[in-house]
Amino acid sequence: KSLMTVLTRAVLLAAIAAALPNNTSQAISPADVRTQLEDLADSAVFPEDTGGGISSVVLRAFTSSTTYTPTSGMAYALVIATGGGASGRGLSGSSGGRPGGGAGETTFKLVTAADIGASKAVTIGAGGTGSTSGGAAGGTTSLGSLLTAAGGSTSGGSTGGTGGTGGTGATLAIKGGSGGGSVAGASGMAGEGGASFWGGGGAGFDTSSTSQDGRAGQAYGSGGGGGGGATQNGGNGAAGVIFIIEFIA
Repeated sequence: KSLMTVLTRAVLLAAIAAALPNNTSQAISPADVRTQLEDLADSAVFPEDTGGGISSVVLRAFTSSTTYTPTSGMAYALVIATGGGASGRGLSGSSGGRPGGGAGETTFKLVTAADIGASKAVTIGAGGTGSTSGGAAGGTTSLGSLLTAAGGSTSGGSTGGTGGTGGTGATLAIKGGSGGGSVAGASGMAGEGGASFWGGGGAGFDTSSTSQDGRAGQAYGSGGGGGGGATQNGGNGAAGVIFIIEFIA
């Protein structure tokens, strides 16, 4: 049978009602039924009509540097990358609080199987390590040369570290959150770590009653909190991450 003209839902239903009544007179033949089914098939949209369908979705998560090899049948994928968070600043031999570190940037890119090829290197940006001196920046996260996400930074003085920005290859980029500022002196306040796309950083706290190391960043790519009191370490920044959502044909 040659292909029929594609029918709308309303026209197709009307044609079926007319051609296939209740059949009380036994007048409907197998050919009548076959014709209506063929019209239905001609009016439907099948996977081959749209270049192939998606049979499943696979989520891949990378929290350490490795090699990404696509799942068999991957047609395209959404890559989400987050840079490492910076540590909070520490202090040595002085009183008061120190600022929190900035969070890593998060970038998004839709890629095809051809973009990935056989595999791509995954590099996860490390979180900055806290100490009793100035803070340490977070590292850059990348998927080969296709996509990068910048780590968060620290800053001098009482200003919180700046969130990561400037990654390459992204369709969409979200800057990391800045760390909280601090207040010096015996009744000072340490700054909290910057929040990443995934959640909050290390907490800030009142330094008037106790001396404490800064809290580590909590969510992927978040910043560490500042140290406070006397000689205390800044909190570590959290490492970055890559999530890859694969669409399997």
